[in-house]
Amino acid sequence: NFPLDEEDRTFHLGARKGEISNRILSVGDASRAELLSQAFLRPFPNGDPVFNMVSSRGFSVTTGVVGESNTEVSIVTTLMGLANMDFVVREARAVIEG
Repeated sequence: NFPLDEEDRTFHLGARKGEISNRILSVGDASRAELLSQAFLRPFPNGDPVFNMVSSRGFSVTTGVVGESNTEVSIVTTLMGLANMDFVVREARAVIEG
């Protein structure tokens, strides 16, 4: 049980089930996250584009696939500080399956 809003999104990260992969690369800076996502993430094999969102609290989530195996990966910003990392870990776990 984790508090979710009326759209089933977490409060800080702003994510809901299906938007974050169970494989996460966390980075502190949003520009670094964008650089990594542009360099490595591709659209999904079914034609869906790379998913990208920024929460009202400034956290960003970008999810796509990498490699020949089309492994799903999310790049998530933690911003600065231990408290923000705690938000990312706990809220991501609340909406990740697997």
